[in-house]
Amino acid sequence: MEPYIQLGLMAANAILTLVVTWAGWKLNSCRKIEERREKRENARNKLQIEVARLTLIRECNHYINKGYAPLYALDSISEMYQAYHELGGNGAVTGIYNEFLNLPHCPKEDSV
Repeated sequence: MEPYIQLGLMAANAILTLVVTWAGWKLNSCRKIEERREKRENARNKLQIEVARLTLIRECNHYINKGYAPLYALDSISEMYQAYHELGGNGAVTGIYNEFLNLPHCPKEDSV
């Protein structure tokens, strides 16, 4: 009877070793997948910030060159500026944005 007990213990030990090895492999695999997901998420966030920065600069400059900013542009650009900062954008755009905010909302009439 003792050889059967030894054989059973050896089989249980082998099965336990396989299960622990598989669990370790699976955990490592999940960790790598999570790291890749985090890298992609970080890249997406950086891209969103950069697109917002470029759009804000382009739009603010457009209206600064026109000399006025309609209310719809003020609303849209202000929303984007707030989202830009919530995503982690720094103050690099603040100067041009403040200049944009000081623009009149309709074109100046030429005095004749």
